[in-house]
Amino acid sequence: MRGGVVITQSHGPIRITGEPGASVSSDGVPAVVVKASNVKITGITFKCENADACVHVACDSKKALVDLQNCSFAAPAGTGIKAEGGMVRVECCEIQDCGEYGFSATAGADVSCSRVSIVRSAKTGSTKSFGKSW
Repeated sequence: MRGGVVITQSHGPIRITGEPGASVSSDGVPAVVVKASNVKITGITFKCENADACVHVACDSKKALVDLQNCSFAAPAGTGIKAEGGMVRVECCEIQDCGEYGFSATAGADVSCSRVSIVRSAKTGSTKSFGKSW
């Protein structure tokens, strides 16, 4: 699985924190692919051109925790956040201008959203049911 940044293993917490105005752009691949547990990404604006997702969480363990806080996501050709496994917590985020879904989750993903705005996505709804309501 390709991505701008791929986080594959963690022996301790991984924290990625953006200063005011921090942004990450990618073209053709997700900006971040997370396959590890205990990852927290805060305060970053993601814009992903020609990618199927901005942030792709693909954890094998149901106990793998990925936190996304105070971020914004735009994927004109794809999905803002794609969750395929693990526990994904999204708080105080904006997902906008997505060519597909703002957020999609597949079986095995346990999703919790709080104070999340999804606007101007081409498709509405979810691709599968979420593990937790949002």
